[in-house]
Amino acid sequence: MGMPSSQIRPISILLLGACWPLAFAPFDQSYLAIVLLAFLFGLTESVSPRMAAWSGAAFGFGAFASGIYWLAIPLHNFAHMDWLLACGAVALLAFYCALYPALTLWLAARWWPQTRLMVLPFLWVLSEWLRARLFTGFPWLATGYSQTWSILGGWAPLLGQYGVGLVTAGVAALLVVLYHHRSDRRIVMSGVGGIVLLYAGAAFSQDVQWTRSVHRPGLCHPSA
Repeated sequence: MGMPSSQIRPISILLLGACWPLAFAPFDQSYLAIVLLAFLFGLTESVSPRMAAWSGAAFGFGAFASGIYWLAIPLHNFAHMDWLLACGAVALLAFYCALYPALTLWLAARWWPQTRLMVLPFLWVLSEWLRARLFTGFPWLATGYSQTWSILGGWAPLLGQYGVGLVTAGVAALLVVLYHHRSDRRIVMSGVGGIVLLYAGAAFSQDVQWTRSVHRPGLCHPSA
């Protein structure tokens, strides 16, 4: 999946990002989150920090522009903003949200150029955590939510939304490793084993009833 920076087309990265909302409700194509992250991580694995940042920005802008475009409708219909102003406001929000994946890929390329696939899942989720908190926060389209109805969503009771996002990004990174080292049997076995363990753990967690109702003496039953 890696390729020289000169071969990366920003429009391709932008289109990949535009597919991001399809992984979430109401489309629920949860596998797309893994596929799209795998392509993004693979395409930027060997590029310069500057190109990595531009790629992250293009992916993020495409993801949020297509994911929150509808906000322009209530801004126009209920806030009585001109269509041009409403669309411009949404575009500015999408641009702001795109700064986080841009920073993620830049940091990985700048400080971990040889091992960026190992740190990218952690940086990716950390950037989502920051986006959900800085300037009152905007947690929409966070990776973990894409797995609500998938097997990986089984980690949610134990790891929470960000833990699910970390596992999802981790599977994507492992797929890139498998692609690059597909001729190395040891690495392939390790990578496949890691993915199987992540899915097996999630499947096991789904079968466990982690909570139960507790009757407290002295409290009236709702039907009473």
